[in-house]
Amino acid sequence: MQSSGKRISAYAVFKAKQNATPKKEVRGKVQKPEASTPIAGLIRQGQGKLKKLRESARSKKTKKAVKRSEGTVGRLQADNMDVNDDDRPSSRLSSRTRPTRTEAADSKPRGSSQKKRKSPYTTTPDKGGRKKVTPTLQPTEPIAKRLKYQESGNESTIAGPSSSVSDNSLKRDSHQHGKDVFSWLISPFKVEDYFKNIFERKPLFLKRHKPGYFTDIFSSKELSNILKENDVQFTRNIDVTTYTDGKRETHNPTGRAQPQVVWDYYNNGCSVRVLNPQSYSTRVWQLLAALQEFFGCFVGANIYLTPPGTQGFAPHYDDIEAFVLQLEGKKHWKLYNQRSPAEVLPRFSSSNFTDADIGQPILDTTLEPGDLLYFPRGVVHQASTPSETHSLHITISACQKNTWGDLMEHVLTRALHVVREENIDFRKSLPTDYLNYMGVAHEDLDDERRQPFMKKIGDLFSKLLKSAPIDAAADQMSLEFFHTSLPPVLEEAEESCSVFGESASCRNGKVSGIVQLGEDDQIRLLRRNILRLVPEEDKVLVYHSLENSRVFKEKELQYFEIPPELAPAVEHLLHSYPDYVPVSNLADQLQPVNDEIADPEDLAQTLYEKGLLMTKFKLEPSVSSSSDGHREVTIHQSR
Repeated sequence: MQSSGKRISAYAVFKAKQNATPKKEVRGKVQKPEASTPIAGLIRQGQGKLKKLRESARSKKTKKAVKRSEGTVGRLQADNMDVNDDDRPSSRLSSRTRPTRTEAADSKPRGSSQKKRKSPYTTTPDKGGRKKVTPTLQPTEPIAKRLKYQESGNESTIAGPSSSVSDNSLKRDSHQHGKDVFSWLISPFKVEDYFKNIFERKPLFLKRHKPGYFTDIFSSKELSNILKENDVQFTRNIDVTTYTDGKRETHNPTGRAQPQVVWDYYNNGCSVRVLNPQSYSTRVWQLLAALQEFFGCFVGANIYLTPPGTQGFAPHYDDIEAFVLQLEGKKHWKLYNQRSPAEVLPRFSSSNFTDADIGQPILDTTLEPGDLLYFPRGVVHQASTPSETHSLHITISACQKNTWGDLMEHVLTRALHVVREENIDFRKSLPTDYLNYMGVAHEDLDDERRQPFMKKIGDLFSKLLKSAPIDAAADQMSLEFFHTSLPPVLEEAEESCSVFGESASCRNGKVSGIVQLGEDDQIRLLRRNILRLVPEEDKVLVYHSLENSRVFKEKELQYFEIPPELAPAVEHLLHSYPDYVPVSNLADQLQPVNDEIADPEDLAQTLYEKGLLMTKFKLEPSVSSSSDGHREVTIHQSR
């Protein structure tokens, strides 16, 4: 093949210094061993908690009967509010209003830190002893869209991958499919209108009058089956909680969540929170896997089952965009404005609030099956069930720590790493006396040495920004997405055109059913966001999410290495998606090494066998072992 006139890939000429990834220490939370407690003691503690709950439940039933006889309406006091665990956040949902903990905020995966970093000078008055004035926020006006009741309009299918064989699954763009799923969630609101007028700005409430709209996603019956058929563990997979008389409590015993134990807690007034339900529910997995392709970041979920007349969580706000989908029963929600600009799109979730902290609600409404409620991160919320019915809802969370600020953190870190090696100005020593005139204690001094020092800092910042490796920083930002992503859910047609549909086997020592790609076979990536090329020093790493677990971050980040000269061919597959390209086209992208070009069929075969590619048509292989030990392969393409 001729190599002249070929595009020189960025991967073949990248600078090692600019693209080298600084070694980053991975730090995890170290769990302190719990103090040893005799097993009998633990059992007695659990039995004691449940006994108290039962006694409390009996007492409440008596009080409720008295209140109902007196005509008391609107049981939305603090003792009925849904609140998050401060010490163990789950997938979170939030909105742009005041801070309050609600169920929506609890959709964040465990392990995320909520602690805010406090400056040692936060209590210091402004210059001259003047008090700092906090600007006030204009009240956010939520949008409530009430659709006309349609008695025959209950039917709806979840807008996720179906189990049927369909040519559409072989042609569609996974990003567009994710957008279609999101469009179905917020219908009849348009996606473009949502991002222009609603997203990160104000809550959105959709009253559908279609009880069956979300029926296919999840049900309390499915939860019951999950408890029976799976090793669901308290604290790791499920919580039982109460919020009464302004006190938020988690009543988790240790060990497996046996159905009888969970339902006994529920009968005695506890809310049941299922963490990361996609681990057990295929339909939830389908929904979230589609949405993550559209949002380009981790999309999580929690499910909440709340008994009648109770509240499981306190008022609070979260650090995620929250989408509440009502599945069964009813839930009464209250949303509140943020109290200060610092609470608009916060980086961390809040602690629990009291009613005195949050003022008057900007939205006070009841969700029924088929309804949707969205609120941005930072919006204070709380929710409770009416006395006559239970509630089952799923909270979908997105956009956690996926901001411009998070990207800039990577940009500046990598830029500093590069510029310190390339520019001697960053390696020169600081003035010997700079501590005598720089620092908070010296900021009010009229010292002539301060101005040149500040100018020097400004000059260095200018040089730093000129060296900013923005694309490399975006690659590093993407790795968190790939680590947290769910693996794709494949339709039957997709499986049949990929390595997952093969029937390779060995019987009596003879191998059959192996597929070997040829140069005329049409191929494409399995999903738009299935892999990421990241150059590191003298090699290129291919990160992917295909082998991820449905359990949040259960596995390490998955990757494999390829030589830099092969990267342009993989890049070509990325740019061509969702179109199929012949295997032979990859040869036009490969760079010669020692006047030789790698075999494109070898590269395609490697990607195919790793599950990252699918073919346009199902390949019908026929492989056998000959008597002389040579492997004979014949491939017939079915069209």
